[in-house]
This record gives sequence, structure tokens and C-alpha cells, in this order.
Amino acid sequence: MMLYRMKLSIERSFESMHDLTKEYEEFRFRLRGKYQKIALEGYCRTCDLRRNVALHYLNYVKRFILVAKNEIRVKCPICKTKDSIIIPYLF
Repeated sequence: MMLYRMKLSIERSFESMHDLTKEYEEFRFRLRGKYQKIALEGYCRTCDLRRNVALHYLNYVKRFILVAKNEIRVKCPICKTKDSIIIPYLF
């Protein structure tokens, strides 16, 4: 239950800071039962489009808190380019 609360807290913070697309809302809805996955939306520099990504909660925490970066870069699920999707820090 605690993990689900943290997931919702992060997704709500993300939602309040960004102008999200309908595709993101549908993506987030599909992930609602996967407590360990956080639905995020980033910008792919290669595709030049917004893309949805699901990050494991611990991976998200590790990248932001332990590495102390102001953004996360991940592989695009569409074009497969490494570190092309940029997800900004929420807090």
C-alpha cells in the first residue's frame, strides 16, 4: 500500500507541473494496477515528440535522489535511441 501511495504522489506531482496529453492519461490509466511502475511523460530529442515511459519506482528514486540529477534520460521505446527521452525533475 505504501508503494502505491508513493506512486500516486509522484504521478500527481508530475501531473500538476506539466501540460499532459490524452495519451499520457490513457498510459497512466493502463499502469494503475502496476504499483511498482510510475507513468511519466518525457520529450524524445530524436523523434521530436513527447513520449510516455514507465519507470520502476526504485529506478526513479535512484536516478533523482542518489545520482542528484535534475533530469532523467531514458531510451525511447519508439526510435530505440539511448538516453533520448528527457524527463525533468519534479521537486
